[in-house]
Amino acid sequence: MSESLINTIRTQLYDHHDEVKAALSELNQSKSLVINGPDDQLLDRGLNISFYRGQKQTIDAVNSLLDAYNDETIFLKHYEQYAQDITEDYMNTTKNFAQMDNPEDDFATFISYLYTLKGQKLIIDAINTLVASK
Repeated sequence: MSESLINTIRTQLYDHHDEVKAALSELNQSKSLVINGPDDQLLDRGLNISFYRGQKQTIDAVNSLLDAYNDETIFLKHYEQYAQDITEDYMNTTKNFAQMDNPEDDFATFISYLYTLKGQKLIIDAINTLVASK
């Protein structure tokens, strides 16, 4: 059963990796259209890149955990800590964003980080669903 959960997670990560790869490829193909387009398209492109980067970071991190810990119980212990850290950071950043009255000087960095966390949280939520179903 432990190998089953680990294999299921690996398969899910491969699927997410392929989706991210395809989405980034599509973004790169439309790059010239967006660069010459309206400002909102440039902003949207930047946010999408941050979102996909977050997904890729989490896919890579969870794959590293899977490689390091073959035992399901040990993997889950380390994964749950990683997932908790990401979730807490996401919640705090979202709260800060909701309470922001005026954009700060580093608003671009802040919003990019928020979308990176959104991407990370998407992968975490997908894996948590798999873990809960086993």
